[in-house]
Amino acid sequence: MNIISNKLSYSFSFSDLSSAAIGGHIHGPANSTSTAGVLISFSVQSATFGTFSGSATLTSDVLFDVISGLTYANIHTTPDPNSEIRGAPEFRPKGALLAVLSTFDQLSTLGYHGL
Repeated sequence: MNIISNKLSYSFSFSDLSSAAIGGHIHGPANSTSTAGVLISFSVQSATFGTFSGSATLTSDVLFDVISGLTYANIHTTPDPNSEIRGAPEFRPKGALLAVLSTFDQLSTLGYHGL
């Protein structure tokens, strides 16, 4: 994440979904147990596993929410359109963020990687 240009670059890996992904988003402001509106939408391949990446230019308010830990990411499927996997990002060295998205029986890792 580049806080000077407000640019967030992200890279996702997911696996073992119950059916093909139909969408994904970063939501906020909210903690990991609350719900909130969509801040950033992702183009997710229609598959039960895969990777994708992209970037978004954030408003100052959204940048504040991301830095403050008031966002969560999720991936949706047809059987679970609200969120099959979900997790809250955490700061890591060099400005990277990491989130582990999970259901009761599987984990996927979601990485946000700063430029």
